[in-house]
Amino acid sequence: MYSILTLIAKLYADDDKLYTEVRSMSDLFLFQDCQDSLYHWSCVWQLPISCLKCCTIDTGKPALASDECRCYLGTELLGEQKS
Repeated sequence: MYSILTLIAKLYADDDKLYTEVRSMSDLFLFQDCQDSLYHWSCVWQLPISCLKCCTIDTGKPALASDECRCYLGTELLGEQKS
């Protein structure tokens, strides 16, 4: 079974927001792939991303246990915020 992830990316100046609805581990893996692509792009173009300014925000009822939903940017674990 294939999962299709609807990802929204918003760019403004040097800010970027990626967001989607994660309902399964498959969605989480696809979202991580998108973050990996963004990180790779930033390395290629020598535009470093400050991981200290990055975080994930959980809204709504959690579909997965919070300890399963860990996201990384490169090798850095992103911080978590609760809405």
